[in-house]
Amino acid sequence: MKRNTTPEKVLNAINNKKLSVISVKAFKDSGDDAYAPDQFVEELEFLCESGYFAEMIDFKFDAVTNPITLDIGRLNYCDVYMVIKLDVADGVTPQEIKDMLLYTDY
Repeated sequence: MKRNTTPEKVLNAINNKKLSVISVKAFKDSGDDAYAPDQFVEELEFLCESGYFAEMIDFKFDAVTNPITLDIGRLNYCDVYMVIKLDVADGVTPQEIKDMLLYTDY
């Protein structure tokens, strides 16, 4: 089951070495494009610094599997979305990931 998260929560998990980016793909009408993991993290940092707009983007994660799948914008009404695969660091439990990423301010 996909759950809500925010760019800030994802970036904190990456910066705290709990998650690492394995692969990033952007899907659009013209096909799909792969992004370097470092480029994704750089752009995620920029997004987080942008303020309130960062919270408007649909971020969903599934912490049941390893690697974790992060969907960005898949449920928005646009033709572009991203799928990111994140590896869980050794010793980090699925419950810890859920607690770290889950967004509950509705």
